[in-house]
Amino acid sequence: HVETETAPRVQTRRCRGRHVDVVTSKGNRTLGMLRRCLRISSTAAKERAYIALVRPSLEYCCSVWDPHTKKQVSQVEMVQRRAARYVCNDYRRTSSVSTMLQRLGWPTLEQRRMMTRQITLYKILNNVIFVPHSTRIVPAARCSRRTNHTNTLQTIAGRNNYYRLSFFPRTIKEWNELEPGVAEAGSLHQFK
Repeated sequence: HVETETAPRVQTRRCRGRHVDVVTSKGNRTLGMLRRCLRISSTAAKERAYIALVRPSLEYCCSVWDPHTKKQVSQVEMVQRRAARYVCNDYRRTSSVSTMLQRLGWPTLEQRRMMTRQITLYKILNNVIFVPHSTRIVPAARCSRRTNHTNTLQTIAGRNNYYRLSFFPRTIKEWNELEPGVAEAGSLHQFK
């Protein structure tokens, strides 16, 4: 059994932290390679290179290993912030990276991971992908029309953050907070 560098390693808390280190290291190395080898001034070309080569390595299987500690979230976001400086070719200390990200129209990687989790749950609920979930995903016993949608699920309680912030408990909580029009979408395209 050969493990690749990008294969998610999330068996223990320590492994999840290690996986975040590996993912961000690979993203930073790839971004460094782009800076050295792709010396062009076109913002659009640099942006396409980042989106095609760096961001996929930061998002591969992110539904499984999604970081929840501030340190790990910040560590992953820093790669995108460095990429924004590279794409905009603005390395001044006084420049605002947040403004660069807004100008580029890039959502945070944390927002993208949340969308990925929601899309994955939608696919599981609608049998687009098969994940054994019969004991984890249960429709809510009570559903208020005023505050919930018809697809509300029973939340999963956890004793510690490691479990409470894992895929099913975390995503179900967010799923229940979706607008009814989104959660009750008839197709994946409408859901997105």
